[in-house]
Amino acid sequence: MINEKLIGSQELLSMLKQRYGGRGWIGFHEFYNMTGYHLPGMVRHADYIALAAWPSLGLKILGFEIKTSQTDLKRELKHPEKGQAIKQYCDEWYLVIPNEKLIEGIEIPDDWGIMCARLSGLEIVIPAPKLIPKPYSREFIASLMVRLHRHYHDPVRQIKEICDGM
Repeated sequence: MINEKLIGSQELLSMLKQRYGGRGWIGFHEFYNMTGYHLPGMVRHADYIALAAWPSLGLKILGFEIKTSQTDLKRELKHPEKGQAIKQYCDEWYLVIPNEKLIEGIEIPDDWGIMCARLSGLEIVIPAPKLIPKPYSREFIASLMVRLHRHYHDPVRQIKEICDGM
């Protein structure tokens, strides 16, 4: 049994990176729907997105919202437009939680999947239904390109990958 008191948002994020950090996947923490500075409320983010870059993986985008408390989850559900800014471009959307107790008595939208922490990593408890993503906006593409550029031109990350591979 996993100790849910030890599972916070950083641990759930690490589990997402482990699950979607392998060959053919590109993941981004706090992925924004656009770049630059805009009016308050226009810029939104998903806690994590994973891009399946290979045809064998489906060339899809998965979006993730990490929640570790019922209060935070209820706040998110009261304002679905916040997540929709990214979700509209995703093929699947998941709620990532430390345990099933967190969602007891809470109605989760039908178009969300649910992942829970386990000793072995994240487990899909409820598979996300296939969404019909909108065509990517220029703002979304710009955000993706900026994140890719930062990811692949980060010398600290590159050195870490080289050292980890030794």
